[in-house]
Amino acid sequence: MKLAWILLLSAACPAAVADEGACAPRGGLPNACRIWTHEQEGSVFYIGTAAGNAPGGTRDQLPGIVKKVIPGAKGVRAFCAWNRAYPDNCSSIIETFRSMSSSAAVSGEELYPFVAITVFDLAVDDTGMPVQQVQAALEGMIYGTRKRNPARDMVMLYQPDERFVADYRAGRTPEVIKLHEAIASHYGIPSVNLAKAASLKTDWQGTKKQQGALLEENLGGFLAQCAGQPAGQPVRHPCPKPMSEGIWDRATLVNYDRGRLDADGWLGWQSSPVEQVFHVATCSKPGAVMSADFTGTAVGVYGVTGADAGDLEFSIDGGPWRAIEVFDRAAKDRGYHLFHRMFADRLANTTHTVRLRVAEAVPPGSTGRQARVGWLTVNGSDASPMGKLKPIELADTLLLQLEPLGYTPPKTRWQWIPKTIARLRDGGTLRIVMLGDSIVNNIQSSGFNLLIERAYPGSKIEKIVSVRGSTGCWYYQEPEHLKEYVVRHAPDLLVIGGISQRGDVEAIRSVIRQTRAALPEVEVIVMTDVFGAKGTIDPYDPKTAAEPDPDGTGYRDRLYKMALEERVEYINLTQPWARFLAASKQPLGAFMSDAVHANARGCQLVGRLLELYFAPDGWDARKVAEKSLGR
Repeated sequence: MKLAWILLLSAACPAAVADEGACAPRGGLPNACRIWTHEQEGSVFYIGTAAGNAPGGTRDQLPGIVKKVIPGAKGVRAFCAWNRAYPDNCSSIIETFRSMSSSAAVSGEELYPFVAITVFDLAVDDTGMPVQQVQAALEGMIYGTRKRNPARDMVMLYQPDERFVADYRAGRTPEVIKLHEAIASHYGIPSVNLAKAASLKTDWQGTKKQQGALLEENLGGFLAQCAGQPAGQPVRHPCPKPMSEGIWDRATLVNYDRGRLDADGWLGWQSSPVEQVFHVATCSKPGAVMSADFTGTAVGVYGVTGADAGDLEFSIDGGPWRAIEVFDRAAKDRGYHLFHRMFADRLANTTHTVRLRVAEAVPPGSTGRQARVGWLTVNGSDASPMGKLKPIELADTLLLQLEPLGYTPPKTRWQWIPKTIARLRDGGTLRIVMLGDSIVNNIQSSGFNLLIERAYPGSKIEKIVSVRGSTGCWYYQEPEHLKEYVVRHAPDLLVIGGISQRGDVEAIRSVIRQTRAALPEVEVIVMTDVFGAKGTIDPYDPKTAAEPDPDGTGYRDRLYKMALEERVEYINLTQPWARFLAASKQPLGAFMSDAVHANARGCQLVGRLLELYFAPDGWDARKVAEKSLGR
């Protein structure tokens, strides 16, 4: 029935689309359709305009279109880089840095949530932008994706912007669409031209209702046509040589904290006034310099402007200072907005130093000259001294950036992990499986295992990270999943954590009991939650830092009760984490890399709590770090 319905749509919709020339099928969508028609989970990675990311826009409509065409499709979620909607200009020039810094940009089927397709919807916001930079950015995203994940399907959308519709009615193809189409054709990426389709409709008024219907008719019709094709083996899309030199195929964001801030003027880790950037370095003093090293061919700056913003000046490799406008002279709301400016392009692919300072003159119309810098945008990589440190050196350096932790682990700890502690004390090997979600992956990235090994000379920790994004024991308790993620690794110690347990303590109990049945010698730790999306955990709520109540109804209370009943170790990470943040002079955003996850400092914060939990009484992590770094 499902296949027949798909074929019906295929016959009804795309024929008209193809006749009107609104769809260029090219390489099609073989992998996305294989995934969805086989009822595998697959999400949509949307790289689009500010309007498309707005509530009710194209991004919100995409899952419904997929589900309507392929009713059995699972896991169809649409998200954008860093799980944020960007209200300002979203041209390819900034999106390449935001999007390609997201793991979802090139992730394969082994990660969850798996991305079945990338949708590029950038032509509207690319209009009027520097053509060379647009081409470098857009082609860089596509080429970089194809090189690193040849199985990722992609599609280009061209919205029915009134300027585009007018051009088509006048017999012209918009210049920006010509550019996008040349790139799409070169890489065999299909495109759906809603502007051209709209221009052929005599009743076109450009209403939201019409736009939604047009998207469903054309993109849905093309998807139906693709889904009606026989599903075969995964397709590896070809990746031809780039069309031009200088593409930004290594676009990334480098945080200002990897640079050097003149203490007489610049302040790092300040609260950002917009949610899309989590913390900023601020300065209003002319002459004070921020500098950073990078290896690559292009560099720019990404931050926040507002009614009190100043302009900036930059210098590359000791060259002359050059001015760039940051204050938004056209802004009417006097609010805060994101800004992005490129400093230089087509540099030699070597290591460079960029310097940045606040311009002395207050811009006309501004109430000040405040700079708020979040990131450097780099086509290349960070070349700062921190980037060259060994993992434990980096961990120690990050620790010394933190305020004192103020954490003393409970004296009653280790009651249910005696064999684990014995292995550490005796210099043995401890095999750990870390089970959970991306927050557990955050925690393990702190290198806490190296810190514990240092506390117990001669010991060796084999750390196995067994995680699936947005997943908890409600999934891992299924026998086939438990075997894959836990049992086959034969851990000495199973550590369960994350923010994706859905409050299902009984599922955690099930994982513990099944693991013990398969591995009778295993010891188990359950950890409470840290970080997460806004509203998930409030570290500033006094209740968050409270002791667990075995008679309580909250998740951490019920987890504690279950741990007592099952005789497993309970580590309350939430409490010291919340107490640290409540006492800190820095905002929560200073410890986050996106809306959900910790940055390197946030990971180190939690990792150090684990270090202190496992280390012998009296262990002074800060003194050990200072000694190790020779300070």
